[in-house]
Amino acid sequence: MKISRKAVLLAVVCLFSFLKIFADGSSNPPPPTENSTLQGTPPPPPGLPIDDNLIILLTMAIIFGIYVIYNQQAKTKKTPM
Repeated sequence: MKISRKAVLLAVVCLFSFLKIFADGSSNPPPPTENSTLQGTPPPPPGLPIDDNLIILLTMAIIFGIYVIYNQQAKTKKTPM
C-alpha cells in the first residue's frame, strides 16, 4: 500500500495541532499582590488611539470599494469585436 501525500499532510497537521497540548506547561499565574487587592479596581487600559483618523480610514475604505467595483465591472464588460 502506497502512502499518499494527503495522508502525510493530515498526519503532520494533526501532530502540530496536538503539539500545543503536550508542550503546554502547567504554570499557574502569580498570586495577586496586596496592593492590587486593596485597591479593588483593575489597572487602567493602555492609551491606544483607536479613534484617531477614523474619517481618513473610512474615506480610504470607500475609495478602495469603488476601485474594486469599477475594476470588476471593467473585467466583466464585453467589448465588441
